[in-house]
Amino acid sequence: STLVCEEKLQRLALQVENERSNSTQTQQHLSETHAHMRAREKEYDEDRARSRLISSRLQNSLDTAVRAATLLLDEMKEATHTHITPLFASLTHQEAEQNTSKFARAESARQ
Repeated sequence: STLVCEEKLQRLALQVENERSNSTQTQQHLSETHAHMRAREKEYDEDRARSRLISSRLQNSLDTAVRAATLLLDEMKEATHTHITPLFASLTHQEAEQNTSKFARAESARQ
């Protein structure tokens, strides 16, 4: 009976040791997994920060391009109003005068 109890105790001690070993391995695995997750979270945060920076730079570039295009359009409108419109008006006036004098010459030549 004592021998049976000792064998049972040895088996239980072996089971306890196995469970302790498994527990230690599981704890080590959990620690490694946690460290891996923290590293991934850090990478994710860095990627998100980079994305925000790129997005901000793109928005700034777009804003700058829109402002430049608006300024260029305003300059083109001003140039049209200041130079081109009067030029066309002048040419149209000159053409009208030339046509009138051509018509007058043609009339006097006909008479």
